[in-house]
Amino acid sequence: MTIWKKTLLVATVCLLVLGAGYLTAWQSLDACADDTFQDLQRKGIRGRGMRGAPVAMTRDMVSATVAGPFLVETDYMVPLDLHGSWHIKRYLVLPWGRYERSSDVVHLVCAPDRPGGSKEKHPAPPMPLLGSA
Repeated sequence: MTIWKKTLLVATVCLLVLGAGYLTAWQSLDACADDTFQDLQRKGIRGRGMRGAPVAMTRDMVSATVAGPFLVETDYMVPLDLHGSWHIKRYLVLPWGRYERSSDVVHLVCAPDRPGGSKEKHPAPPMPLLGSA
């Protein structure tokens, strides 16, 4: 077999594997979003609205995208007053099963409450100006 035939064969196999990976990920979008929503319900995750009212999480709040061959990423936002947290899960999807690969939580502008109404208990000392001693 010549080098050109071997190269063409390897390139064809790589393209077929990549194509199968993207096709598998695309077909698994709904199943991964359903798995994420079921996990969300099982953990009892709920948001909180502007006036403290509980916000029930719905299936429509969970979205799924293809992140690469054999990779699906799901995400949802849990509201917390004006703030919230963004939850991201990544799945490895193969023709014979789905496996959770990783998960992250990003807290968006979430500052802890401080008692007493003051934002700073002990203000920082003023910074010296450059050139002054």
